[in-house]
Amino acid sequence: MLRASEGPVTEFRHRAVTWRAIARAWPGWDLRWTYDGPADPRRRLGLDPAEVRERDRKVYPAPSLGPDDEEFLERDPLVTAVTVGDRRRHLLAAIDDHPVTEGPALLDRPADAHDHGRCTVAAGAGVHLDPVRRRVGWWTMSAAAEAGEMGARRPGWTVECRQDRWEEHARAAPGLLLPPRVNPEQALAELREDAVECTGRRGPRSPGGRRHFRHTP
Repeated sequence: MLRASEGPVTEFRHRAVTWRAIARAWPGWDLRWTYDGPADPRRRLGLDPAEVRERDRKVYPAPSLGPDDEEFLERDPLVTAVTVGDRRRHLLAAIDDHPVTEGPALLDRPADAHDHGRCTVAAGAGVHLDPVRRRVGWWTMSAAAEAGEMGARRPGWTVECRQDRWEEHARAAPGLLLPPRVNPEQALAELREDAVECTGRRGPRSPGGRRHFRHTP
């Protein structure tokens, strides 16, 4: 069971190729992503996930992004896509809590946010609200505390965690979620380049297993 809050595996462009690289390193193993953070392995082991829950945890809403926010200039922007029905499209900064944790308050909050028309950036998370059918579908490439308990925050609604399946969000909101096409070969080349650069900074391992760090200006 794996989880991460940053790095290539949490980035839209590199998610698939990184996951395949991990799978090749663990042939024959059942690999699973822990969308509920440390609660998932505890649940898997038959332990009480409540032991790693923060009781009475305060929710910190993610701030809305304006049309000219500098975050959109980043190659891998920290962005969460929020769509409401077939009319409203908002982009929030992917910091603090996932918007789905806000419960019913999320339905009203985006009303004052800028309507981006459609999301064409590589968002790393998203949520679609269907007020007519009273359904919520949310996804993330990272993790969200209490991921399996989001339904309790919105009584009377059907809440579905779509894990990292952003395509289901795109189908639920046609024309509103249009991320850039990923070139798998380019993504793999970038992943290898980052790995080589990281290894170069750390230096080679000695026969005893200790790593010699190189100091670069």
